[in-house]
Amino acid sequence: MFKKGFTLVELLVVIAIIGVLIALLLPAVQAARESARRMSCQNKLKQIGLAVQNFHDTKKGVVPMLVFQGATASWIPLLFPYMEMDNLYQDMFSGSDGYARNMNSWWTGMSDTDKSRTAAAFTGFFCPSRRSVSDGWNQSGPCTDYIVPMYHVSEVSAYDTATGMANGGQGAAPGGWRLMGTYVARHYWGPVRVARFYKDSTAESGLIPGVGGTLPDINKWTCRDDFTWWKDGLSNQILVGEKFIPAPYLGKGYVGRNYGTHEGRAGWSDGSAVNADTFGSFRYIKFDLQTNPAAFSGPDDTDELHGPGNGTSPEWGTVEQQYRYGFGSWHPGVVMFLLGDGAVRAFPQSTDKDRVLGPLTHVRDGRTVAMP
Repeated sequence: MFKKGFTLVELLVVIAIIGVLIALLLPAVQAARESARRMSCQNKLKQIGLAVQNFHDTKKGVVPMLVFQGATASWIPLLFPYMEMDNLYQDMFSGSDGYARNMNSWWTGMSDTDKSRTAAAFTGFFCPSRRSVSDGWNQSGPCTDYIVPMYHVSEVSAYDTATGMANGGQGAAPGGWRLMGTYVARHYWGPVRVARFYKDSTAESGLIPGVGGTLPDINKWTCRDDFTWWKDGLSNQILVGEKFIPAPYLGKGYVGRNYGTHEGRAGWSDGSAVNADTFGSFRYIKFDLQTNPAAFSGPDDTDELHGPGNGTSPEWGTVEQQYRYGFGSWHPGVVMFLLGDGAVRAFPQSTDKDRVLGPLTHVRDGRTVAMP
């Protein structure tokens, strides 16, 4: 006597039920994975916040946004001793140049194998929803997903007599690409600013060529500000946020100042974490937040487009500029921000840039903002 088996119809029904269950389960699994990645991103920002606090306790000041103009160090490597990355810090700055070391030369002197190995040390600056070590470096240097915001309060004439800088000294980008000298003290009101220097122990107005004709001793930089600079309070201050990178630009960089090519433009989207000359570790916060990495495929290579501080730029506020210079993430619908008190918050993509992001970046506008 034969044992009765499944009929074809019954088998198809079972397969269909299994397919439906898998379809219901996959979104939940993906949501759980993204939740874990978002928590990891949050923890990484908290570690950066702790490093900033420890830096302040040790140096009695806020970590500078950059040491000096050009290819000198950004704020990120200055935090290495406070993030258990002292070996890399020594590799960068223990030579005869010290803090004056050219970050381009430091990076280009490595083999690709050494670059990949070095990039692996930067995973604390990688959002797990966005990148891994394989796309964590490019021609300009190791990458970062976390950047500090820039905020200007006013414009000046084409020649700033206080600093001797022709329209800022680094070119004429809309909104100002003016980070050096006394211009900073008078017009730049973001949470972190360039380091301070003194010439002959009197004033810093002579640190730019054209006023005195000499450069400062870069190794004698000091912190420009301490936490009292954040007059609105540490809990009312954005310190670090996620930068937006369109999917085609992830891990892309540039060699030199080749802004006129697609690869060159990409460098401004995913520039070096350590090289202050690539706009990779700080940006303006004057654009809407972005969370869709596939929304922008890249500009036409026939278009002329230059980075801030090198020739002309298109109108800031165009779609291209929002994606290139703005803050944003690859998390669904939210962007992570580190506040001055060490708290990390998820801001919705719809957060108003003028009523919320701007006031939370300006250190002393006196405005109280309801957190999103």
